[in-house]
Amino acid sequence: MVVGNAFERGTGNMKTAILTAFFGVGLMAAVPARADMAFSAAPSGPADPDHGTGQWNLGMQFTADVALSVDALGIYDNSVSTPQEVAIFDSGGNIVAQTVVTPQTDVLNGMYWWHGISPIVLQAGQTYIVDEYVDNDWWGFDIGPTLPVVSPLITFNQSLYNTVAGISVPNTHYGLQSSYYGPNLTISGVAPDGGASVTLLTFGLLGLGFVRGQSKRRA
Repeated sequence: MVVGNAFERGTGNMKTAILTAFFGVGLMAAVPARADMAFSAAPSGPADPDHGTGQWNLGMQFTADVALSVDALGIYDNSVSTPQEVAIFDSGGNIVAQTVVTPQTDVLNGMYWWHGISPIVLQAGQTYIVDEYVDNDWWGFDIGPTLPVVSPLITFNQSLYNTVAGISVPNTHYGLQSSYYGPNLTISGVAPDGGASVTLLTFGLLGLGFVRGQSKRRA
């Protein structure tokens, strides 16, 4: 009660300082960096942008080098004309994010169509697959110098595929030196706690001591 009364009697600057001490660090620690693409198209694009049709699951397996926030999934802008399912699978084959990307309707940026999702966090050091299910539509492919450019926040492991109808975990190795121009995801590094909990406790105790000191001087 003494603390509450002292806070109420405190100056505006004192209140601001205490609120900042309690909440400011935590808020700053929770803000992710600017979102980027996991895979960026090479300037020339793929050598074979319309490689084939049919029913394919096209997977890009990667490891998150840091904790990542994901808020959109995408597909490459080639001659694809129908909505495409895109999902992220974890190493256990569980879907952790899924949506449908619609060309000509969703947002086009960086030669990819994007559809927003509720943000999720991918754990540092864990391996994931971003997969696009192509149902009788076109998909891009390349070997060599025009592979998609990989974000420094992840490690690209391999391309995988299957020909199962419907979205599912692709499990056939396609290669490391060859890759699809297909599924994609936006990523941004999530700032680690960096001791924020301890820092908040420290600032909180300091703020409490400051309030009590002010209260005693006013008594």
